[in-house]
Amino acid sequence: MIVELVSNKVCMGDRLASLMVSGRFKQMKMMVAFVKQSGVGRLYNDFRNFVNAGGSIEGIVGIDHRGTSMQGLQQLINLSNNNIYIHHDRNQITFHPKVFIFNDDCEQHAILIGSTNLTCGGLYTNYEANALLLSENTQSDSQFISDIKDYYQLILSDTNTKKIDQSFVANLFTQGLIEDETQKKNFAEAINRVTNVPFKGGKLRHRPPALPLIRAPRVISTLKRFVTTLSNFDVSVKSLDPVILIPLKALRQNSAFWDWPDSFTLSGGGYPERYSCVDVIVSGNIIQKFYVRIYFYAKKDEFRLQCEPIKRNGTPGDIMLINRTDKDRPQYEISLIRKGTVEHKKLLKKCVERVSPQKLYGYF
Repeated sequence: MIVELVSNKVCMGDRLASLMVSGRFKQMKMMVAFVKQSGVGRLYNDFRNFVNAGGSIEGIVGIDHRGTSMQGLQQLINLSNNNIYIHHDRNQITFHPKVFIFNDDCEQHAILIGSTNLTCGGLYTNYEANALLLSENTQSDSQFISDIKDYYQLILSDTNTKKIDQSFVANLFTQGLIEDETQKKNFAEAINRVTNVPFKGGKLRHRPPALPLIRAPRVISTLKRFVTTLSNFDVSVKSLDPVILIPLKALRQNSAFWDWPDSFTLSGGGYPERYSCVDVIVSGNIIQKFYVRIYFYAKKDEFRLQCEPIKRNGTPGDIMLINRTDKDRPQYEISLIRKGTVEHKKLLKKCVERVSPQKLYGYF
């Protein structure tokens, strides 16, 4: 087995990134005590590219001592396609491993094991010590890898290990088990002012990369439905582009409903975009697993939804209802509600926000 120390010369963040972009591995599993967006966000593009290249990500995360943040879990869930578990023991037993396991179809393995959590400090700025182990298909290698996998499986099958989704994260946050990373106060400066010890501040050994601008933390949303009236612009049989405008005010008001900005990536034209699998319902007819594009058109500061069935079949004054489902696919159910129907009158009362005479919207 080839062994490399990952400490001061190469930081853990750079080593993880190099393994993900190497093209050698198809699966990454991790066990980490703490996860924060400050760490996940700085590896966001590496995680995303790994998955887009056919890789899979799975992880078991701890939440003890409030060391994990709401934003870190939210982002990791999205990047792993909802393949994240929490381990938590209500007794005073801390979940504290730090293990990253990479493997390919031929059972070649790279294992990182040591002190690093998935945080900015662990990946870049702390004093950490980790060992990178590269298998060489020896009997001892095989036994070690088997032991690591057995330990991972033991934790995964534990009754205190639970698969989580965004609603689970909301519950953890509501009950105070995880922190809001944007609200955490740093008392280091105040402590340094009143502490008289002979230690000085040192230079950063590794400067962490900046967080991508569009990866800002998002707020948990419990609202599952969005309604908006359709304007003349939204419905047309002539326009080549099946665009429906979502008020920018609506995006700002409830960005989590749209998974903004976590699930968006930059298009070739430089626009933040995402594709979502939806069911579309028009006049009782259901188009299942229809893909829509949702994107921010920076030139006009417009948030847009491309949905051909709604664009071509709607008329001004109709209502578009978007239901956020609890399923991965489809993630939304989009319905066209005709003027004059009982349901239209009911939903019109939910359109409490006015953008223009024709454009009303609301969440509920």
